[in-house]
Amino acid sequence: MKRIRPLLIALAIIATNISAAKAETEVVNLCTVRDRSGTPLNVRATPNGQKVGTLSNGTEVIIATEKKDEQGRLWAYISDGQEMLGWVIRTHIYCPNN
Repeated sequence: MKRIRPLLIALAIIATNISAAKAETEVVNLCTVRDRSGTPLNVRATPNGQKVGTLSNGTEVIIATEKKDEQGRLWAYISDGQEMLGWVIRTHIYCPNN
């Protein structure tokens, strides 16, 4: 019984490391800017906040988090995969798996 316990602990550590490695290699779901107005999508510092940039239709982004504003509109905090860009209205972002 004393030999089995260290073996079980070692197996648990290996399984944990494999799970962690798998999580690090999972593919991130890319979303795409799709503003139906055809104009560049405004990127803001905060929901309804100061404009910090724009994105063209077809630009690939990753949604980090979402949040509703006081009017009930859903905003998405987005990244280009390298850095955080800011907040955009969520209805202008298309994600194939969402």
